[in-house]
Amino acid sequence: MKVIVSLAMSVDGCLDDARAERLVLSAPADFSAVRRLRGQCDAILVGANTIRADNPRLAAEDGRSPQRVTLTRSGRLDPGATVFADPDRPTWVYCPTGGAAGLATRLGAGAEVRGLAALDTAPAGDAGDAPGLAAVLDDLDRRGIAALMVEGGRRVLTALMRAGLADELRLAIAPVLIGDPRAPRAFGAGPFHHGPDRRMTLAGVEAVADMAVIHYRLSRA
Repeated sequence: MKVIVSLAMSVDGCLDDARAERLVLSAPADFSAVRRLRGQCDAILVGANTIRADNPRLAAEDGRSPQRVTLTRSGRLDPGATVFADPDRPTWVYCPTGGAAGLATRLGAGAEVRGLAALDTAPAGDAGDAPGLAAVLDDLDRRGIAALMVEGGRRVLTALMRAGLADELRLAIAPVLIGDPRAPRAFGAGPFHHGPDRRMTLAGVEAVADMAVIHYRLSRA
């Protein structure tokens, strides 16, 4: 399974600022490019915190809806979130085994919940740890997902990049500086698979509106 990481950040590496309302970093043209890329993938994965904070639709440019996927340790997901609005195409939700039955009942027909033992002992936080995320990716591969797009949030991105589980990185840089130490950074602390001794391979750079979009090829761990 090919795993593509896509994110937008400020020049100083922030995903957002520290205010309660979401800061939109991407230009409309970049949003369109991301939706086109979604249309080339079989599934889109975001962490539960992204669903809580942004309430995304996770739709493609042509209206096609790739399979939506999330993972949560806490189970704190709102059944009224947009990703759970389509019972004909339920969102796949991964969680610890002990909470799967209760979460399935609470989320209803808009979610298909699967408990994974690898998430049972994951540390606090909805993304879990790298082994838990690896188990989710393995299960998606077994379920026939050939291309997966991962769009965040910070915990998921950090676990994925630390473990070397991605094949491509699409990094869109907005021409702004946040300058607030409270603002969420794109990635947490390392060590990362692509550290100074294992550089990414530059595959291309393009201008999208006023943003610089950098494409990297990554090596798997």
